[in-house]
This record gives sequence, C-alpha cells and structure tokens, in this order.
Amino acid sequence: MAEKVGKETAEYYREAYDGPKGNALASKAEEMYSYLSNEYKAYYDYSWGWSRLHAMQTTLPFTIGLLLIVVLSPMFSNEYGKRVDSLLLSSKYGKNKLIKAKLVTGFSIAIISWLFIQLINIAIIFYFFGIEGSKAFVQNWAVNPSPYALTYLTSYLTVTAISFVGLLFLISTILFISSRSKGPFISLIIVAIITLFPTLQLDFIASRAAQKILIFMPANILIGVHHVKNFDAFYLFGKVIMLPSAATVVACLLSILMVIGTYYSFKQHQVEN
Repeated sequence: MAEKVGKETAEYYREAYDGPKGNALASKAEEMYSYLSNEYKAYYDYSWGWSRLHAMQTTLPFTIGLLLIVVLSPMFSNEYGKRVDSLLLSSKYGKNKLIKAKLVTGFSIAIISWLFIQLINIAIIFYFFGIEGSKAFVQNWAVNPSPYALTYLTSYLTVTAISFVGLLFLISTILFISSRSKGPFISLIIVAIITLFPTLQLDFIASRAAQKILIFMPANILIGVHHVKNFDAFYLFGKVIMLPSAATVVACLLSILMVIGTYYSFKQHQVEN
C-alpha cells in the first residue's frame, strides 16, 4: 500500500509542477514511501489510546486557544482602552521592565496552561484506553498516509514538539495584535478570528493552495497532527523541504519578529499620543 500511495503522490507532483520542481518533489515522495514499503518493518498492535491522544490535539485551539484569547488579548490593549498607557509608560520602569514583565507573564501563563492540558489529556486517555501500542505503526492508509517512519510514540513526540512551536507562535501573535489594537474588544475579535477561522473546514478554502497557506497559521501548527499526516513539501533553492521543517522555521522566525514588534509597539505608544 505504501508503494501505491508513493506512486500516486509522485504522479500528482509531476503533473502539478513542470521541470525540476515536480521531479524533485515526486522523487522525494517515491523515496520516502519506498522506504516504508521495502525497508521499514511495520508493527501492528492495539493502539486506540495513542490514536485518541493524537486526535485530542485537534481540540487545542478550542481549549488552550480560547483560554489564551480571553487572557492574553487584553494584555496591552486593555491599557489603551482604559487610557492608562501614557501613565504606565511614563513611570520609572514603564518602558522596559513593565513590558518585559507582561511578555514573560503572557508566555508563562500560556506554557503552563498548555502543559497542564497535555498532561490532563494523557491521563484521561490512558486511564480509559490503556497505554498499549506505543510501538505500533502509525500509518492508517485510509485516513493517515504519512510518509514518515514513525511509531505512535515517536509520532506523538514529534506532534507535541510542533504543537509547542505553534503555541509560541500563537502567544506571539496574540500579544502583537494586543499591542497594536486600540481596545480590548477589537483585540479579542481579531485574535479570535485568526485563532479559530483556520481550523474550520469550509468549501471555499478547500483548494490545495489555500490549505497550504492555512497550515502555516498558528492554530494549525498548535494542532500539529496535520503536518505529519500526509506528504507535503516545498521546493526552495533546489532542495526539498518537508512541511514540518518549513512550518517550524517560519513559526519561529515570525514569533521572534512579533515579540520584538510587540515590545517596541507598546514602548513607542506614548510618543504617538
């Protein structure tokens, strides 16, 4: 089955893209699925608990995401709405320590909440469905034609790492929007749209190009499972870059830029007033 999926994927890329790009992506797909078909030793076992643990990742935008929307979106915008921003920024520590304290507080709340939800998910799932199946083959060719040679355990660790990067990306996005919004209500609405809209399955965003854009949004990186579920790759500078690597790098770079932008946006706000 892996070989068949590999041929179908390779055929798609050769038809969709002409020249070196199509050939490179097709060859990479054939290489990865050929390894699964001919060299990788698959092990099957009861793994319902581990599959449910993966499925729980898709709820993160509606658990940790909603929590962060409510808690973090007013972090800076609330000061604008109450018109105390000038007072705070003119205080002794307003332009440096206050902003840093807000950033540290925002990231700390988010990371602790994310860890708590992950541990709760693990405890509940394993209590009801057991921990068996960690070494089982993660691929289900009907719904999960992943090209990666992962067991359920290594897949979950990979997805969790991607999810953590998505969490940092989401925090940075929320704080940046908060620092640029004139009031907490506007900040809340914008953040809610950016967080929840990309997770919706709508007909007009069903195209492959639109899905590739949405997969880089913070909420989808927070989910994580979509990035290892199929063969998705990009051709840049003559090299094939797999989606998990591309999404992680983009999310990290944008997070750094938005944290810097948040700091200077709030710091310079007094001058604008």
